[in-house]
Amino acid sequence: MGTVIAALAAIGGLIFTAIATYYSAATSQDQLRQSKDQLQQSREEASQAARAQALRVTYWYDQNDEFDRPSDAPMHLHLMNRSPDPVQALFLQFTLQDAGVDATREVNIVLTSLPPCSELVLNQEFLRVDLEKAFPWRKLTPGETLGVNWLSFTDRDSVRWTRSDGKLSRDDRFAADEDGEIEINGRVSHALPIKSVKVCGDV
Repeated sequence: MGTVIAALAAIGGLIFTAIATYYSAATSQDQLRQSKDQLQQSREEASQAARAQALRVTYWYDQNDEFDRPSDAPMHLHLMNRSPDPVQALFLQFTLQDAGVDATREVNIVLTSLPPCSELVLNQEFLRVDLEKAFPWRKLTPGETLGVNWLSFTDRDSVRWTRSDGKLSRDDRFAADEDGEIEINGRVSHALPIKSVKVCGDV
């Protein structure tokens, strides 16, 4: 009888141990899953925080298609910073299309900064180019049309961003032009009009 009771007790102990082990493993898996979810959430929040200002810097045209304008209609490019901090060292690269000419040229200009909560309007008539490197800076001709390839800028955390075709990406290629890889062959000849924007902030 005592042997039977001892055997039953041993079996009960094994069952208890198995159940305890199962729940312990299940709890560990649940905790691991929660940790992974929290880590993923933290990464997403950190990424969103890092992009917070850059997401609020953008550009657009008065026209929907920059190459659909009549030759006598100058480009009006709007640059907007809807964050409470300035962005610095703006590079703008344009594609220049000359009416009746198949080949295109790249025009690169630099702007020192874009103030916080502001919108800047870049009129094509204010641009001067030196494409041939043999002539003085000149105005664009009536048949020349510009379209933006990309806008690059540095945010308040000294991180370099590039916006192109509506997409924003982190990009250090234009953080410094120490080797002269970007030929600056365009410039602004007048002070550009700037106005305040109504909606501004990081959220």
